[in-house]
Amino acid sequence: MKKKKKEKNQNKLSFKMVVRDCAYAMKMVISTSPIAFLLRFLLEIINTVSSFIVGTYAVRYIINSFETGLDFKSVALSAVVMIAVPLGLQLILNPLITMVEDVAFAKIDKNILTRLYGKCADVELACFENPEFYDKYVKASNEISWRMWNLTWTVTNLFSAILGMVLYGSLLFTMDFVFIIFAVLPLFGTFIKRKANVLWHKHTTEDREHHRRAQYAQRVFYSGEYAKELRLSNAREFLLKRYENASDGRVEVVEKYGKKEMLLELAHTGLQTIITNPLAIAYAIFRTIVAGTLGIGDCAVVINSVSNLTGTFTQITDRYFKAHEHALFFEDFRGFMEYEPKMKDKENAISPSSGKIKLENVSFKYEGSSSLVLKNISMEIGKNEKISLVGHNGAG
Repeated sequence: MKKKKKEKNQNKLSFKMVVRDCAYAMKMVISTSPIAFLLRFLLEIINTVSSFIVGTYAVRYIINSFETGLDFKSVALSAVVMIAVPLGLQLILNPLITMVEDVAFAKIDKNILTRLYGKCADVELACFENPEFYDKYVKASNEISWRMWNLTWTVTNLFSAILGMVLYGSLLFTMDFVFIIFAVLPLFGTFIKRKANVLWHKHTTEDREHHRRAQYAQRVFYSGEYAKELRLSNAREFLLKRYENASDGRVEVVEKYGKKEMLLELAHTGLQTIITNPLAIAYAIFRTIVAGTLGIGDCAVVINSVSNLTGTFTQITDRYFKAHEHALFFEDFRGFMEYEPKMKDKENAISPSSGKIKLENVSFKYEGSSSLVLKNISMEIGKNEKISLVGHNGAG
């Protein structure tokens, strides 16, 4: 019960903790490749402005201009400029960013994993006999590079969504504030996304533990180093059973979380389709045809604008919950990187090659175990001497 409560608390990060963990990750990313981040940020802003101008403002301008009888030549020239300039900037930036980001990701991957492996070399060996600690190391190393790089897109996309909210919100406000209310309605389903993120983290965490056990059995069967042992002992049956149990565990995890994840996704995406768009369309048609208080150009773009404003609201909350999902993994990474080894090498320590090692009444037991595997061992190891301690099962 205590363990489940602890896991539940770890999955519920506060807003402050999400910001802290994401800031920790972004600092590493930006310090490694600031140009890639700036270009990604610039492209997201241009994409948002371009989408607003080309898909909404230009269409409204053209229809309303013809409705009021403006000159075709001036309307066409303005429309070409509004469409060509942002599209031209996109055309230039897209291939440039692709090239820069490929290099940036390689640098980030190197920087992060170098730090991780350096920390791995510092911690005492006993840590790797602790399943909880080792699971934290596996979680820290498996996805951290990808998630830190993906956080760059998450953050820049968040800023572009906020800009889109301002652009589409301002346009709809000048038409009718009611349209903004329609756009806000789907936000009542954002709590569903948070629940889905927590569920996905539990899913991946439980699956990773079974996956690691299955991989261990696979490595033994693939390695020629263990070929003789597999044939001379009953290890083969033991490992096959271990692999089967781990694979069955992975299936159970999918069955445990899969249906819930599907239902949450349906509830989250269906809210906008079922409620927002039909109400906005009905109200816009009423304003245009029945009341006559909305122009044809405004009616033509209002549905798209409501949908886009809803999209920006949803995108903002989605980006936050995506950051929340990333932060759950960054928390594991920070926990591993901030671990302080209980045994540290001293600068003036004597090298083993320069003398001898003497043990007097040394005992040892694995963490969490009540029985000693070594008890009152006394021995002396001389220079260049090799000693083996062999257990009952032949293991060193």
